[in-house]
Amino acid sequence: MSAPIAAWRRWTLLAALFGIGLVWVAAFALFRAHSEDYLAAHFADVARDRARMPAPALPLVLTFGPGRTGARLLGDGWTEPADDGVWSFARRAMVYLRWPAARGERWLTFEGEAFIPGRRGQHVRLYADGALVGEWFADRNSTVVRGSARLVAPPRDGVVELVIEVDEIASPFSIGSGKDTRPLGFHLRTIELRDLPPGSPPPP
Repeated sequence: MSAPIAAWRRWTLLAALFGIGLVWVAAFALFRAHSEDYLAAHFADVARDRARMPAPALPLVLTFGPGRTGARLLGDGWTEPADDGVWSFARRAMVYLRWPAARGERWLTFEGEAFIPGRRGQHVRLYADGALVGEWFADRNSTVVRGSARLVAPPRDGVVELVIEVDEIASPFSIGSGKDTRPLGFHLRTIELRDLPPGSPPPP
């Protein structure tokens, strides 16, 4: 009888260890998901608070090198800024802008470069406070994106959340085009915000 009992105990112990392992994996996955959500919310709160500066004079031109004003307004989804701009490492990356005090519509322009991970090209979309305001396409023959959008309604708290979205991200290393292992989406260089009085044509 001792041998069957010992075997039963071994299987019971293995089942218990397996169950503990599953619980640990589930707990870790939950912790990681909540941690990522917390960090994203934290970055958004910090950038939004920094954007609550005195209303800027127009035209407002932002660049995103280290120490530049634009770099302080980056939310979640961006790598460390470099001298020539900042790359997004997520499909969606946020920037926060203070809405000017004067009434009237605004004309926003941005410029950057899309990373093209495949042959199909890449769509770049711009959202303002959740609303899609423009979409552009880039491919390997033309990676530069110069986008413009009319912003009409001022945000309730005086700060507009811009989201730059791409179809997919990938690292240059993963597609054999370089040694950089960072996932890349869009390389943001500048954002400009201009006054657009009612009835005025969009700036060139």
